[in-house]
Amino acid sequence: MHRGLRVAPVVVATAGLLAACGGGSTGNSPGPSAASPASTGVQSSAAASTDSGEAPRIPSPLPTAGLTTDPCSALSASQLNELGIAPRGQASSNQAGPNCKWNGAANPSNTVAIGVLTANQNGLNDIYAGNSQKKFAYFETTQVDGYPGVYADSTDDRANGFCSLSIGITDQLAIDVSVVLLTGSNKTHPCDSASAVGKAAIEHLKGAA
Repeated sequence: MHRGLRVAPVVVATAGLLAACGGGSTGNSPGPSAASPASTGVQSSAAASTDSGEAPRIPSPLPTAGLTTDPCSALSASQLNELGIAPRGQASSNQAGPNCKWNGAANPSNTVAIGVLTANQNGLNDIYAGNSQKKFAYFETTQVDGYPGVYADSTDDRANGFCSLSIGITDQLAIDVSVVLLTGSNKTHPCDSASAVGKAAIEHLKGAA
């Protein structure tokens, strides 16, 4: 997660996509390694950034009122079930804004959190500014269901099952998906799980538009 810019990393483990299945193990893998662009769909920041170094504009802003008052409404009950996330998310708030954390249905030690970055007044541009200030150990742009996003964190712990993804939903607001997979076969590619959760959230917001 972007310290000072986003919610603290909470982790993900869903029954299918984020499930703890296969030969996953707990414990820490030695040393960070970058997520594979081939598996995550991540583009290089140079390829997706604008010439000015600013985040892409949001062509179709999504509704945010319900999300800021109830961050646990970011995913529907059916989406939670499909992703293998246990229902009844835990809502809280921190300096970055309101957020909701869910545990994995199959393995509660895996979790996912969606945060609404209300402290950032310029949406995804504030994440890009953090990159310009060299605050992140990795910064890789992507698109999530047609909306610009950035995989970025001050610490690169992707090899240990952690991934942070910010997605712009309006020009003034971004959401953060923080995934931590402590066990299971998906631990080796946590950014795929973050992307899938982010896509579900975008689709849910589109349905509310």
